[in-house]
Amino acid sequence: MLVRVVNGTLKTRDRIRMMATDAQHQCDQLGVFTPRSSPRDTLSAGQVGFIITGMKELKHAKVGDTITHVSPAASEPLPGFKEIKPSVFRRPVPGGGQRVRRTA
Repeated sequence: MLVRVVNGTLKTRDRIRMMATDAQHQCDQLGVFTPRSSPRDTLSAGQVGFIITGMKELKHAKVGDTITHVSPAASEPLPGFKEIKPSVFRRPVPGGGQRVRRTA
């Protein structure tokens, strides 16, 4: 997961909780991109990096969710999280659905 640390410090082997789904995981690896991935032992406030966990289900992590320590946990998520609503995109078909001839 790509993350931006707002408050505190995150260390390898810390237990984290996704606030939107209440899923808990252990940080197996932390790092930053410089431009290649570079492992770190900690990520501190203001840093942007990545967290690797043993997460098996994508539904446990939502885009824009607040990640906190299991203990002590943040009392409320950061403002601005919105549940993503699935969208369907379509493009109009020329000629009301008639086939279009290709000219090469």
